[in-house]
Amino acid sequence: EKTTEEWYGFVHASVVYALMANAPNEVMAEYLRSTRTLLSQVAGYSQERIETFIDDTFSGYIRLMAQNQQRQCPLLFFRRVLGTEDITKLPAEQVAFLSGMMAITMCAILDKLNAYTFEI
Repeated sequence: EKTTEEWYGFVHASVVYALMANAPNEVMAEYLRSTRTLLSQVAGYSQERIETFIDDTFSGYIRLMAQNQQRQCPLLFFRRVLGTEDITKLPAEQVAFLSGMMAITMCAILDKLNAYTFEI
């Protein structure tokens, strides 16, 4: 469950980051407003869990992306899921796999949203 929630946080931050780069502010703001509805109706999160997700999980990833420190996202993920600061003790294959999946996901979202024309 923690792994899934962390992945949701990373993907949600990737979408917001891509919207910041490609869409008018109104589109990004509306997506952020819909977060609570999506988490409540689709994922079944309680109001308290929604606030924790936004303030902690999502916030950690979007902060790194906004500071152009995306390469720190796997470390944040492992720190939160496994409770470790030192990823050198983790199997290199696992770190490389997660890093690659995060990079592919972020690039795919950026590419997809770059192809759209957003109109208000």
